[in-house]
Amino acid sequence: MANEKDIGMTGGRILRIVTGFLFCREQLLLLRRSSSLRNYPGKWGGVSGYLEPGVDPLRQVYREIKEELGLEAEALELKRRLKPVDVTDDKAGITWRVFPFVFVVKTCPGIELNRENAEFAWIDPAQVPDFDTVPGLAEVLEYACKE
Repeated sequence: MANEKDIGMTGGRILRIVTGFLFCREQLLLLRRSSSLRNYPGKWGGVSGYLEPGVDPLRQVYREIKEELGLEAEALELKRRLKPVDVTDDKAGITWRVFPFVFVVKTCPGIELNRENAEFAWIDPAQVPDFDTVPGLAEVLEYACKE
């Protein structure tokens, strides 16, 4: 689409996902995906989930945050809702159409992970390249956080 950013090459099928980047005291929350997951087990990422047709992306990202972290919408301040960005994983033959969101957590909480994630870390965003992440995470984060 003309108004969407493209990261990577054109892939085969397109899957739509939401990704929430959560910040607390300027630290970014990264989640390490469970080893039992089909896509990118053991990789680090933001709060993500599939976006079904007809579902509002903002509503879906709030649902994912609640399911994956136990945080209610009231605990978050939405800072940015961006146009989708395409990230292609040529190896898997998938283009992920990512609907990114940036949130600030109002009070840095304890995190209650569900089975989708094995661990979490609050990091300086500049450390993202030091982590083994899902494809395109650093680029989508940079896009999402540009002023």
